[in-house]
Order: sequence, then structure tokens, then C-alpha cells
Amino acid sequence: MVSTDTRVTKQLPTVVRIGLAIALIGSFALAVYTGQPLLWLFGVLTVGGTLSLLWLFYRLVVAVETIARKL
Repeated sequence: MVSTDTRVTKQLPTVVRIGLAIALIGSFALAVYTGQPLLWLFGVLTVGGTLSLLWLFYRLVVAVETIARKL
């Protein structure tokens, strides 16, 4: 029997948080410089929504695997 560790972390690593902050601030600065902050907002909401849905799907898969393992 193969032992797998399926613990899900609830926090992002610090490096990822810093990278996201730099990317958001840099892209917002570029959007303001080019005069398109609403387009930036739309892009952030679209990417954020997509990542949120992918995260929820991942959590669903982990939950189903955990339930199947316990049967």
C-alpha cells in the first residue's frame, strides 16, 4: 500500500505572496501609465475568478479522493 500525504495548505508561501504583490503593483502602474485602469481591473477580476474556480475544483478532487480512500 502506498502512503500518500494529501495535506492541503491553507496559506500561500511568502515568496508567492511577494511575487503576486509585485506583479499586481507593476501591472497597475503600467495600466495607469497607459490610461487603461478599467481594463486592468477586468483582467485582475478575470484571472482571480479563474484561479478561484481552479482552487475550488482542486479542493473538490482532494475531498473526493479522501472519501474514496476511507471506503
